[in-house]
Amino acid sequence: MQVKDPETIISSISSKNAPLDMLKWQELIKGWDATAETQVNYCKRLNLNINTFSHARSKLLQKEKAKLKTKFIPISLKQIDSPVYPPTLVLENKKGMKLTMPVTLAVDQLLKILKLSGWSV
Repeated sequence: MQVKDPETIISSISSKNAPLDMLKWQELIKGWDATAETQVNYCKRLNLNINTFSHARSKLLQKEKAKLKTKFIPISLKQIDSPVYPPTLVLENKKGMKLTMPVTLAVDQLLKILKLSGWSV
């Protein structure tokens, strides 16, 4: 992923006193992550308020942590009359959509499939 030039982000703002939106802060923070500079030096170089930078970074980190929270959903088990080979796992949502996969699937593959399917993991 390419990081945008922080100078370009700042110069795209009509007024230097106008607050940056969170998307622009996100780009500036990515720019800082790509450097070896301290936050203080980075903010001084770009004429950014260090407190605002830290606050925006904190908000973005909180947002990322919220995305990563695990959500538990109720699961009901149903016994089937005849065994299925190979053994399969069937997940069904409230709308009746079913996702069927082998139980031999690796955990990382299962997580990827669930994420791609729009399930909260």
